[in-house]
Amino acid sequence: MNEGWTGRAGFVSRPRRIDDLRDENNTRFEEIDYEVTTIVNLDPVDYEKFITDMTVSRDYLEDVSGNREEEKKVKCLLVVGRGFSEGVLVVPNDEGFVDYAAIYRK
Repeated sequence: MNEGWTGRAGFVSRPRRIDDLRDENNTRFEEIDYEVTTIVNLDPVDYEKFITDMTVSRDYLEDVSGNREEEKKVKCLLVVGRGFSEGVLVVPNDEGFVDYAAIYRK
C-alpha cells in the first residue's frame, strides 16, 4: 500500500475501544473520505493494547492533520497488528491522541 491510498469509512470521534468503531448506530459515527499517509505495523501485544484503550497518547501516532474542507479527504494513519484481520484508520491530534478512528478490514 502506498502513500496517498484513499477510501471512505465510518469514523467515530474520540473512541475508547475498537468496539466503539464497530457500532454503526454510534451517535458519533460519520462517513468520511480519507487518505492514508502512513502505515504503522505493531506486534500483536502492542496492537491489542491500542485497540482496548485508544484514550492513551501513543508515540507512533504522528500528527497528519490537514484542512479537511480544502482537501476534501481527511489524512490518517493505518494502524495494523500482525495476525489481526482488521486494522484501524486513525486521525491523531498533535499530542498523539486519537481524534477520529474507523475500522479497516484487510
